[in-house]
Amino acid sequence: SCQAGRSKNGRLRNTPSMQSAGNPTGASGSLWNVNAWHWEEKPQTQWAKERLRELLVDMPIPEFEGGSARITDCTTTGDAFLNIRKAKKFVNYELSLTLKWEGELTTEDAAQRATGKVTIPNLCDDVDDDDEYRIEVTVEGSAPHHAALKDRVMAARPAIVERLAQFVAELRAR
Repeated sequence: SCQAGRSKNGRLRNTPSMQSAGNPTGASGSLWNVNAWHWEEKPQTQWAKERLRELLVDMPIPEFEGGSARITDCTTTGDAFLNIRKAKKFVNYELSLTLKWEGELTTEDAAQRATGKVTIPNLCDDVDDDDEYRIEVTVEGSAPHHAALKDRVMAARPAIVERLAQFVAELRAR
């Protein structure tokens, strides 16, 4: 006869009682971490990088008269992970994002193009308020249309913050 939760060779089996017993918070540990009691760290960095890219790349900047702009690339560095201890989940992340953008402004003469970067140097679990995100926008070039397009990208801050908040909510729900 087998002990409850163990196979004939003595290894742990994933039984229904192991999946739900004593874990009202929803924090779930690995098979070896019954009831999510012991300290366990679950890496989330790769998921975070992929999800931020999905949320931000090709994000259109809100339309404006005579032009358009969009995010074309997202590079993320840093770490994200979930810690579980005593059936409680702790979400930790410290990420830095660099977004590339491109835009076009149509003037009387012709369509003027510009490129630049949006830098979010400290997306971390210490920042509780969306207004605290530091978002820096730069443009390559100094012509008047460059400054105009940079201003349009800066005006997209609420849309970027909304997507960052969505990312944080999804990470916390994992």
